[in-house]
Amino acid sequence: MVKENAMKKIMWIFVFCSTLLSCSKGGTVIIDEAIIGTWQVVEFIDDIYDPDNQYDVLGVWEPVENGSVYEFKSNGEVVFTRPSGISEAKYETKEETVFYYFNDKKFNYQAHYEIDELGFLYLMQFESVKMKKLSN
Repeated sequence: MVKENAMKKIMWIFVFCSTLLSCSKGGTVIIDEAIIGTWQVVEFIDDIYDPDNQYDVLGVWEPVENGSVYEFKSNGEVVFTRPSGISEAKYETKEETVFYYFNDKKFNYQAHYEIDELGFLYLMQFESVKMKKLSN
């Protein structure tokens, strides 16, 4: 069981790294309206997302006080407000994946996302986060 979980982790690391430097193809930007708004991190897990393992043995959700704030705008811009400062990027969504495109194009990445029945937004990346919506 643990060996299978480790293999799944390795597979997800490979998938994530292979798309780490993804580039926008231009054209129409697709945005899931459910993600638009201002969200604040309330919990995090320092682990790679594994959709087949809800009870991930390698990480535990930890509460966050005064968590980072992500503002997903309807025009395809996202503003990150973190303790280290504010940064901006462009974004688009496709099939429950959000693609970030930073201005310098040196570090573009993607994260799987989902919104649960209670309205929390989960962004699954190297450090997965649970977010509550502050405003639309």
